[in-house]
Amino acid sequence: MRRWIFFFVVFPAALAWGDLSWEYELAVAGNDWPTAAELAMRLHAEEPGRVDLLGKIAQARLREGKVDESLKWLERWEASDTAAKAERLALRGEWTLAKGDQAAARGFWLRSYEEKPIEEVAERLVEEKYWGADERELFEQWMRRVAADFTLVKAIRVAAEAAVRQRDWSEVQRLVDTLNDAGWRSAMAAAAGLERAMKKRELLRRHDEAVRDLDSGLAYARRGHLFSEVALVQLASEDAAEALRRSPKMMLPRITLAVCHMRRGRHVEVQALQVVARRANQRISEEQRLLLDRLDHAASQAVVAPETYVQRAVVLAACGQHYLALQDLAAAGPAAENSAEGWACWGDCLLKQRKVDEAKTAYEKALALVAEHEPAWAGLGRIAWQRADYAEAVKRYGWLSERYPENEDYGEAFLRARERLR
Repeated sequence: MRRWIFFFVVFPAALAWGDLSWEYELAVAGNDWPTAAELAMRLHAEEPGRVDLLGKIAQARLREGKVDESLKWLERWEASDTAAKAERLALRGEWTLAKGDQAAARGFWLRSYEEKPIEEVAERLVEEKYWGADERELFEQWMRRVAADFTLVKAIRVAAEAAVRQRDWSEVQRLVDTLNDAGWRSAMAAAAGLERAMKKRELLRRHDEAVRDLDSGLAYARRGHLFSEVALVQLASEDAAEALRRSPKMMLPRITLAVCHMRRGRHVEVQALQVVARRANQRISEEQRLLLDRLDHAASQAVVAPETYVQRAVVLAACGQHYLALQDLAAAGPAAENSAEGWACWGDCLLKQRKVDEAKTAYEKALALVAEHEPAWAGLGRIAWQRADYAEAVKRYGWLSERYPENEDYGEAFLRARERLR
């Protein structure tokens, strides 16, 4: 959109430059870089004293994908033009990036920005992928600087999150006002998220006290979950990682960390945590969170009752975290094999993995221990429905709907199966 605004503003001046200049601007506006390069070279042939055209040719060739040819023009520009140092460094960064060296490219962009703030360079610097994991403090310093120069939502969000870390709420409010004043949808959405965080200040203060007084993994996990709920992804990641460092057996911070990775598009890290996080806005219910919180606390003790793992596995399975649930069932050992809850949970997890025969066996083992175990009956009902065994589905859901009439899902499933049976 910015390019087209420029296009219309310069229209009268472009006519004064002549047809070639106008055609060049038109080619750039249309991202027709081969044509733009050829036109810029023709212009340079007519006006050899215009060294800025060397940069235009280099840029066009680079955008065209002709990296080596671009370098020849870039080097001529660097040798000829002493004025446009910031622009030359910026283009050198783009060329270096095209050669695959992100770290060196960022170095050129930083030098360019030191010479003169250029918005296109700022848009490169706000991307976290160009910064190392151990450079967070430096990244935040630069984002505060960029946010002071340009209204870039990503930079302002990082600067605001850094201000939250310092509990500098006046600075957070100033940045929220900047975002709201911008009026863009993305800016106003970011402002709304920060406003939700500001409303949690009192709760955050209590979490801060718990972290300071208890100094435990559980305290960090709880604060990390709060940060995640208000989309302060970096702060949530930091607290969740610290919670896992202190208490590796905890599951809630692992889920929190995975959701943060998902929001950043870091799918490999999500897979490494063995957490199911299909959506960046994935959440668990407050009831599930409280249960996991209590069971995480129990699992972090020096001596852990095996039944704790079974109970947590059931909650994890209900949250859709079947990989984590299977880990807990394995940790429970004989306690899982000797309980209907353990076998039914195993069945749920296996069914998620589409291991239907194994899931059916697990549910049947649960019923062998407790003949009227509701989750096992429900699991066998789901399997019967999937297999189009409607007589079996009628039997299972009919039994469930009679004993649990308050659960409308059982009644609806019974009616659907009975209709199919006809």
